[in-house]
Amino acid sequence: AWLQSTLIAFMEKSGAGGFSWDHDIFAGPNNLHYAQWRAWMGICRALRLRFPDIVMDHRQAAHIWGPWYQFAGSYPEPIAGDENPEMYGVQVPSLHTDHVAANNMRAVNWKYSVQSLLPASRIPGFMFHQVERSDPNGTVPCEFGNPCYNLNQRDFDFQGYRYSVISNVA
Repeated sequence: AWLQSTLIAFMEKSGAGGFSWDHDIFAGPNNLHYAQWRAWMGICRALRLRFPDIVMDHRQAAHIWGPWYQFAGSYPEPIAGDENPEMYGVQVPSLHTDHVAANNMRAVNWKYSVQSLLPASRIPGFMFHQVERSDPNGTVPCEFGNPCYNLNQRDFDFQGYRYSVISNVA
């Protein structure tokens, strides 16, 4: 009740168009997840009823529950997880960041269409890539006492971006 009323009050006072959540639910033991999901769907439903045009971006949590999450008014997260190619957890045979991101997005889109039965019109794209958060040696600038420096002097994949664009159109 508190979170729901706070979110509604924020929307009314700020005139915001919506919210973007990242890892918003599913904390603690697995036996709590359904109760958390059920409560969160109640909050999303109340927001949707009060603000029919609200945009609710649930990022990393959106893909876990498949089409059930879509009923609350969200949309599938384009790559079903964190946007950093370094976080995909797979070894990929490419040096091009955008190529890696596009291949991951294509695999996720296949899962959305086959496993979640989402039509192509509901599956978003994801062009290019997010900047890597850490150096190849694992250090993260400006965090955990590390000195700040320009980590990403090269942030555009000139060789891989074409593949990223084509993968979104195809």
